[in-house]
Amino acid sequence: MSRLARNPIMFSDKISCNFNDNMLVVKGPKGERELNIPSFLNLNLDNNSIMLSMNGGNDKKNKNFPMLGTIRAIIVSAIKGVTDGFKVTLTLSGTGYKSSIEGSTLKLLLGYSHPIVVDIPSYIKVTCVKPVIIDIEGIDAQKVKQFASEVASHRKPIAYKGGEILGLKSRIKKEGKR
Repeated sequence: MSRLARNPIMFSDKISCNFNDNMLVVKGPKGERELNIPSFLNLNLDNNSIMLSMNGGNDKKNKNFPMLGTIRAIIVSAIKGVTDGFKVTLTLSGTGYKSSIEGSTLKLLLGYSHPIVVDIPSYIKVTCVKPVIIDIEGIDAQKVKQFASEVASHRKPIAYKGGEILGLKSRIKKEGKR
């Protein structure tokens, strides 16, 4: 077993975890997440800890053994999500770039001749701190970053003029002189 997967997953009293029929339900102050645990893993819930192990012993030759650390990381991410949540901040950098929220849609002005309208999923909270700063929050890290990536994909970075959406990727550098 990997060293990390040997350690129990500790959580606070604010969190409640239930495990039934290969489904782990994690409830916290920010919300609730359901995780499907594969049938080849055993999950033991104690007072404030979760311990993972393989069915039939922890044999490193088992083809499912590498999944043990992956599932542990997913559970830790779920616990962090329902306690603190995940947040991504996008900054619009360009002449005339603006954003606004209208109902359940995000309206982006990104230098095109038309506004870009993006539907906001129900499991994500989006706020516009300033017209050029967008905060995306949620309890699932993968879904928050996926939505942020979808928003950022509406405008490719322009190296020489500097128009881009910053937040997920680093700044595009200009090509050097020859």
